[in-house]
Amino acid sequence: MKDYTILKIIEDNITRMSKNCFQLKTICITIYVALVTAAIQLKELLVILLYVVIFCFYILDFFYLRLEQKFRCLYNKRINDLDNLCIDVKNLKIKFSKTFFSYSLRIFYLSLLMIAIAITLILYLA
Repeated sequence: MKDYTILKIIEDNITRMSKNCFQLKTICITIYVALVTAAIQLKELLVILLYVVIFCFYILDFFYLRLEQKFRCLYNKRINDLDNLCIDVKNLKIKFSKTFFSYSLRIFYLSLLMIAIAITLILYLA
């Protein structure tokens, strides 16, 4: 019974990391839209904050995605070795570049970056 409890704990952590990534994207979009609206209406340097928001949320999202991948790796290891009850993810090796340039991060944040560049060009070239 202990083995399944450990697996349940790991599954809960994976779910929590996934929810954190989703909530980060929701907060990012909210702040992003507010800044875009303010930048267009005020025509000030608020556009620069768009880049800061994109960068900060990318790093946070990367952190939670990396943790989620580590817990998935740990889960797969525990399925194969149910006698080992350790749930430490510090020593698990996940490629930094695999997570940093993951498809989910690239699609979301590159689209925000493209929109920010377009808005910057429209505001400062017009």
